[in-house]
Amino acid sequence: SLRHFFGMLTGAILVLPAIVAAWYFGVWGGMGVILGDFLLEFVIADLFWPMGHSDGVALLERLVTTVVCAVAVIIVGRIRESYHKNEKTILERSLLSREQQTYLDFMALLNEIVRASLEADDMLSMLEMLARRVGELFGVKDCLITRWDEARQLPIPTVAYGSLHETYASLPVF
Repeated sequence: SLRHFFGMLTGAILVLPAIVAAWYFGVWGGMGVILGDFLLEFVIADLFWPMGHSDGVALLERLVTTVVCAVAVIIVGRIRESYHKNEKTILERSLLSREQQTYLDFMALLNEIVRASLEADDMLSMLEMLARRVGELFGVKDCLITRWDEARQLPIPTVAYGSLHETYASLPVF
């Protein structure tokens, strides 16, 4: 078999691809590499290099190497599963934290709008501040505030935030 040609080196080399397979494909991927190595050494290699397996020490060596490799595959596979589970949990918590921070920022700005509205000296300054803050709160480019003329049943442009800031209040009312 290959072990007769290369000695214990084949068992040591088997551990590397089995561990890599266990990390990327889980325990079953690593066990597949071990099974593939077994088939390669004991089935295919015997077709080309018929040496027989009568040497009890070589068989015991191979068995110990396979068991050690299987244990390494199980350990690495479990570490992989734990890593991916923890990575998913961390990502979920990070997303939740960002959502909570967005909510807190929204509520803080809303609270500031209410506070500033209560502290305003006159109606026009309060409406200008309200248009600006509501535009910031919702992340929009323009915010328009229009009063309703009950007597004439018409909207009256009052204040604007954004591109119409200078001209909105002077728009004609029809």
